Amino acid sequence: MYRCRNLEFVKKFDYIENAAYPDLNSNTEIYTAGSFIEIESLAPQQKLAPGESTEHEELWELKMI
Repeated sequence: MYRCRNLEFVKKFDYIENAAYPDLNSNTEIYTAGSFIEIESLAPQQKLAPGESTEHEELWELKMI
């Protein structure tokens, strides 16, 4: 969740218990620089065969508070 003045941004995504995530087993990364903020969700690592695919879904909500 991120709040700025009268706005609230909420980003929701699944966490899979016992899955292997990248970057020291993290499912979330946050980056800031001055007034900029990035909230990045990470999916578990998995091997895919040629032609296979996967999905990583996020639900975004923007509310006036």
